[in-house]
Amino acid sequence: MSLNDATKFLKFANVQMAAESYFGLTPATAPLKAGATAFDEVALKKGNDRASVFSPTLAAQFVANWDVVATPGVRVELGRDKA
Repeated sequence: MSLNDATKFLKFANVQMAAESYFGLTPATAPLKAGATAFDEVALKKGNDRASVFSPTLAAQFVANWDVVATPGVRVELGRDKA
């Protein structure tokens, strides 16, 4: 496996962890509100109250490198790598 492949897998794992940090939350308690354009660093550090938790450094890097792409009227958020 090349370093490039490992980097891609880490990126995918981080996206999965970010998704899990919002999974199971009701719209009223979700830190990511409709129309948001950025992920919430606090929610990423809290994670899913299990193993999917970002360190403070990794949460800051993820927020700096990813945007939220939201579709109005749909309760689904997609991330887009800023790179």
